[in-house]
Parts: sequence; C-alpha cells; structure tokens
Amino acid sequence: MLSDFRDRLAEGDRADRLLSLALTRIRRAGLLKGRATRVSRPFP
Repeated sequence: MLSDFRDRLAEGDRADRLLSLALTRIRRAGLLKGRATRVSRPFP
C-alpha cells in the first residue's frame, strides 16, 4: 500500500507541489524562519 502511494506521488511534480505546500503552511505558522535549503532526492 505504501509503495502505491509512493508511485502516485512520484508521478509528475506531485512531490514538489506537496513539499511546497507543506513549507508554505509551516512558514505561515511561524515554525520556519529564513530560507530553507531544499535537497532533491529521487524516489527509489
């Protein structure tokens, strides 16, 4: 089941959009300040 989720997330730019959304919400909540460094790793 997890591998199915990972496969769907890897399609297109879904992982990038999810990360961007998460970072936006974390910043708005005041939990992250300054610039975040993004590490790009391919899915196995």
